[in-house]
Amino acid sequence: NRYNQWKKMFTGNNKILTENEVLGLIGELLFLKDKAIPTYGVTDGLNGWSGPEPTHKDFSYKNDWYEIKSINTFKSSVLISSLEQLDSELDGRLVVYSFEKMSSSFSGITLNKLVAEISNQLEYETDRDIFFNKLKQVGYSYNEVYDNYVYNFVKHSTYIVNNEFPRIKADDLPKGIAKVQYEVLLSLIEKNREE
Repeated sequence: NRYNQWKKMFTGNNKILTENEVLGLIGELLFLKDKAIPTYGVTDGLNGWSGPEPTHKDFSYKNDWYEIKSINTFKSSVLISSLEQLDSELDGRLVVYSFEKMSSSFSGITLNKLVAEISNQLEYETDRDIFFNKLKQVGYSYNEVYDNYVYNFVKHSTYIVNNEFPRIKADDLPKGIAKVQYEVLLSLIEKNREE
């Protein structure tokens, strides 16, 4: 079974993710491993991951939702690439992971190692199937190229997205505006930081 699962990861997709896509996926996988699965259980944790679908929240469970962002440590803002990411009647969470890029000889986080670690922790084949299908949707299949992107995890911060949080909602847009991207300054949302 383990062989067949890994075979799925080595076949099919010829696309190589960009470095930004790799970093974003690492953040989502860390959240999946460290927060979603421990809090909501394995199957529900996996099923609540909608990151591969570009217009939804990255994770959603009943009345909880989370948007995950990964940045390099020198960045002072996060890019919100669509209105849907933070637009909701329900309060949610923006989770920002900060990383430092390291040399390929550093023993840090790589996408391939993180995928293997999570896969090995999944006890049931049905859960591994869910996991691998989500990875394929986002464009990942094993490639040695990803071992060149090595990161040192610096910190993560969680911010409550509520009415006081600076965001653009669909109701705020004038008619005729179809798509909006904007950046949120991290220094100005400190009051929303969750301990």
